[in-house]
Amino acid sequence: MNTYLALAESVRMINKGTHSILIDYDDTLEFIGKGRSAYVFKIEETEVVLKVFFPDFAAVAKEEALIYQALGGWNITRTYMKQEKIIWSSTT
Repeated sequence: MNTYLALAESVRMINKGTHSILIDYDDTLEFIGKGRSAYVFKIEETEVVLKVFFPDFAAVAKEEALIYQALGGWNITRTYMKQEKIIWSSTT
C-alpha cells in the first residue's frame, strides 16, 4: 500500500477563484466528498480516511485535528504539511 503522504500527494486540485476543483487522485482512494475546506477519501481495503485540505485552510486543518483528538475515538495517525497543503489521515 502507498504511504499516506504519497496518497495525499496524488490528490491534484486547481483553484478557480474561491473554489477548488479536483483533477486527479490515486486509484486506491475512494472519493467520499468535498467540504468547504477539504476533500475526503477512504483508502481502499482499509478503515482509514484521508482528508486533504485546500491550501488556504491550513489553520482550519490544524484546529480540526486537535478537536477530533480531544473528542476521542479518532486516531489521527499522520499530519503533514507540504506545499501549503495539510493532510491528515485517521482511523475510527
